[in-house]
Amino acid sequence: MTERGRDWALLISLIGFELAIGAVGLLLAWVLSVPVDTWWPVDMAALGVGILAGAMMFGVLLVLLRLPFEPAVRLVELVRRLVGALFRGRPVLDLLVISAAAGLGEELLFRGFLQQWVATHWGNVAGIGVAAVLFGIAHPISALYALVACLFGAVLGSLVVATGSLWAAVSAHAVYDFLAIMYLVRRSEPFE
Repeated sequence: MTERGRDWALLISLIGFELAIGAVGLLLAWVLSVPVDTWWPVDMAALGVGILAGAMMFGVLLVLLRLPFEPAVRLVELVRRLVGALFRGRPVLDLLVISAAAGLGEELLFRGFLQQWVATHWGNVAGIGVAAVLFGIAHPISALYALVACLFGAVLGSLVVATGSLWAAVSAHAVYDFLAIMYLVRRSEPFE
């Protein structure tokens, strides 16, 4: 396989993986009769709130990256290497599509299905909490990374409750991922 063929295969694999996560969320919601009223229609105001929230979450990341906390410094270096290895040299459009797929797929599962399912049984606070903790666990690069993902998951869950729309979380997640990947790819050059 040529290098260009490997690049396309990786891109399709990453997008497919993220969308498959969303398909699992859709399937579980259907099987368990989870209300999906926050999913449709696409709410433009919620998208705007999500875009702003995603930019603010990226601002938090920038602050965290500057802390002289040794576990954070090690984590940043690890994530820069991983992100650089996966995404360095990719066109911006590829990064945008991957980020959008991650936002949609992961939010369909964690906030669309899981948070809604828990909330129907035990309320919104439990729904946000359980989905956030499992979202953190699903990002096991390090304990600190999982903790930050858990906190960001709680923000994403709160956006869904506050706006009544899953699309606030989808857009926040996608914007955050895109900005973080762009930043980390640029910071990873030159890459060893």
